[in-house]
Amino acid sequence: VSQNISDPSLPNGVSCYPNPFSQLTFIDFTLENAGAITVEIFDANGKMIRTLLNNSLQTPGNYHLGFDGSSLANGTYYCRIASDVKTSTQKLVIAR
Repeated sequence: VSQNISDPSLPNGVSCYPNPFSQLTFIDFTLENAGAITVEIFDANGKMIRTLLNNSLQTPGNYHLGFDGSSLANGTYYCRIASDVKTSTQKLVIAR
């Protein structure tokens, strides 16, 4: 599930590629304004698997995060990018 973000302190144009992926995917987003951002990966049951950024203050700009899913089982996962006021979720699929 992906949603558009209107709050300028949140990432715009979130994309994850390649998706589906077998080992490594990249999460790209743009911040128009500075803000504290959390990026987490969840499994299909809602269990948090990994935190890539934890309430980290980020300046405006383009961000490119790598996520190594090689130790995870095939299946559906979710990347959640959040600030204090809004959240964006992107579906990830691991397929080997």
